[in-house]
Amino acid sequence: MKLIKHKSAVIVILLSLLGLFVYHRWISLSIFAYGDLYMQFKEEASDFLALSFWHPNYGFGQIDLGSWALPIKIIYGILGRLGLDTNIANKLVFLWPFIFLTPITGFLLTKKVLKNNLAAIVGSFVFSYNTYFLAIATHGHLTLMMAPIFAVLAILFFIKTLDNVSPPKIIYTSLLLFITGFYDFRVLYMTIFIFLFYFIYFLITQKCFQLKSAIKIFFIFLSVLIFFGILNVYWIFPSVMTHSFSENSVLSRDLVFDNYLNISRSITLFHPFWNGSQPDWFNPQTIPFYFWLIPIIAFSGLYLKRKNKLVVFFGFIALIGILLSKQIDLPFENLYLGLRQYLPGFGAFREATKFYFLIILGYSVLIGAFVSWIDEKWRKNRQEAYFKYLLIFFVSLLFLWNTKPLITGTIGSTFIPRHIPKDYLVFKDFINRQPEFFRTFWLPTYSKWSFYNYNHPMISATELERAGTNSLLRGYVDGRETDSFKTNVVGILNKYTSNNFINTASIKYVIIPIEDSTNDDNLFADYGNRDFYIQELAKISYLKKIDIGTQNLIIYENENFRPHIYLTKTLESIHKYSSFYSIDFSEQNPSKYTIRLTNISGLVFLNFSESYHPDWKLKLGNGNWISDIFSKNQLQPNTNHIMNDSRFNSFYINPKDIIQNHLGTYTKNKNGGIDFVLTLYFAPQNYFYLGLIFSSAILFACVVYLVWVYFKKKE
Repeated sequence: MKLIKHKSAVIVILLSLLGLFVYHRWISLSIFAYGDLYMQFKEEASDFLALSFWHPNYGFGQIDLGSWALPIKIIYGILGRLGLDTNIANKLVFLWPFIFLTPITGFLLTKKVLKNNLAAIVGSFVFSYNTYFLAIATHGHLTLMMAPIFAVLAILFFIKTLDNVSPPKIIYTSLLLFITGFYDFRVLYMTIFIFLFYFIYFLITQKCFQLKSAIKIFFIFLSVLIFFGILNVYWIFPSVMTHSFSENSVLSRDLVFDNYLNISRSITLFHPFWNGSQPDWFNPQTIPFYFWLIPIIAFSGLYLKRKNKLVVFFGFIALIGILLSKQIDLPFENLYLGLRQYLPGFGAFREATKFYFLIILGYSVLIGAFVSWIDEKWRKNRQEAYFKYLLIFFVSLLFLWNTKPLITGTIGSTFIPRHIPKDYLVFKDFINRQPEFFRTFWLPTYSKWSFYNYNHPMISATELERAGTNSLLRGYVDGRETDSFKTNVVGILNKYTSNNFINTASIKYVIIPIEDSTNDDNLFADYGNRDFYIQELAKISYLKKIDIGTQNLIIYENENFRPHIYLTKTLESIHKYSSFYSIDFSEQNPSKYTIRLTNISGLVFLNFSESYHPDWKLKLGNGNWISDIFSKNQLQPNTNHIMNDSRFNSFYINPKDIIQNHLGTYTKNKNGGIDFVLTLYFAPQNYFYLGLIFSSAILFACVVYLVWVYFKKKE
């Protein structure tokens, strides 16, 4: 037994070293930024520790639709407070673990099913070096890189739990499922269904079905889901209270990639944009002939090892993956659309390549099964052994060959170190020195180096231009098509309402980014000639060009921008200018503000330049989040909370109502005006805190219990 463990440990080390060799360019402190792989400055990352359910950097602010990723945000926030930009956090949380854990996970999966080291090694190659994982790595899909690793570990523990039940295994399974979820919701979604399928399969394949045993297994399955659910209360509870599941744009995105996905690419495990070098995105590639050997070998393994129940199960998972990842191609062309329409949560899959994970999971085992069979059968003489190893090497090469562009460096993309242009560093320092809240507006869109934080959110013209189809921003512009995309984008600043809207949106600076091809940041390749935007912006009278010491970054200032929170005597409108009054307020976090009003004698409107949401509340006085839940000092009913025509929040305040109904909450002045303190808060934040406390307590209890079990076994 010790010799077997020693061999497995040596294999794991060698597989990790191979991963290090393939991804050696990531073993660096350089900045990597491409596609969905972004770098954020430490000032931006440190804001994540605010732990807010309202996110001010989504459009003009909205519910944090990715709140399940809170643990990752906390890690990024801590590293930001320690003075580290996210180029370091990206490596610690995603890139470096992916290098070492992916081959180990593939090995453990296949070894569990087949009990054969040689098969497990090949299974590791299939799992680690398929075109899907390599393609998403080159485009920086960090969450989709890491989540499958913990999903596989959760599946392995679930299999072990049903084989030999113990409380620690149930907890380990739930914790691994929890980690999968905060890395990527979509991978979690698939994993839960794999659990369900295996639970049913386990019951069906029992030698002797007994009702008592079936009930026990059901409660084990249920226990895993309950523990997992409790660990996620921190985001499930506020999401349910705000109906974020039914109204979540992340879970109901429009379908794409219809023309790129088909049954041939699915069955051969070929990513549609893989070309053996840097993937050519949105340009489907021809499948190389040798990729057709992959399904032949996989389903041969399924046939040859059909007596192994786990092999059959993972063959079923592979078939499910093939049927879903082809999207709307034949056969069953309506299957994907039907699931999007009737299966809750399936709308999160706006394209079907995510289901390649199921094929990878299945093929790792099936191809490993083929290797296991020939390893067991071809042992009679030296000639058979030579041929066996030659064939296994050939099977391995089908996947190892995919790593060639990563090793040689021709892959480019996320494997090329980037450098932040000096202008963006100057701009960051310029913005960060200013204590007041304001937004920056990027024309036509923002750079990967654009600085923002919770106190200085950013918005882009392209976001507003798409407002006609984007439910988060709908209504800010009319959305009418014009002959020119760039004319429509610039036109956002040229409407008769633009000046007032820019003011009420608290937009202080309008910026045209750099044309930076060196760092793959040439935004104008997609949005038209940069000079056009420069010339058009110079024509806008309410903007003033300023010089902050940048050479190429162009910055205009809007001197009439309004504060984040302010008063008007009439309802705020973008159709007419109205005088405003600055007030004293302080931000506790993006979900809560303390406001001090003085000498209020008549009707006023308190205006708040965040996207309107009915759950923004006003109460008299200070207080903590617990008192907010049970507060009896609500200032006014929801009818006095208005969405103004900028689509921001306005609150109607009548001092007479305060005097009559809220005695003791104000101070009266000699001239008849009153002074009082208000708390503006986002009510679901309180549910978020409750859920966070509950989830944290259960997580702490689980960890303490597992540590106790570990030391008890040691004794």
